Amino acid sequence: MAGPRGLDGWENDQHWHNSGLWNVAPDGQGGLRRVADAPYLAELLAAQRRLAQEGCV
Repeated sequence: MAGPRGLDGWENDQHWHNSGLWNVAPDGQGGLRRVADAPYLAELLAAQRRLAQEGCV
């Protein structure tokens, strides 16, 4: 259900969208640390290997 403008979209700084290679996780000391999204990283590495096999990189 859509909320007021900004509360359900990218403008909502209270919601992490998990939309990229990196996510954040608590670091155990009150801060955050960067962690790779494992499925996304696996696909990126597979694509890089395919490109290398084709001589594209």
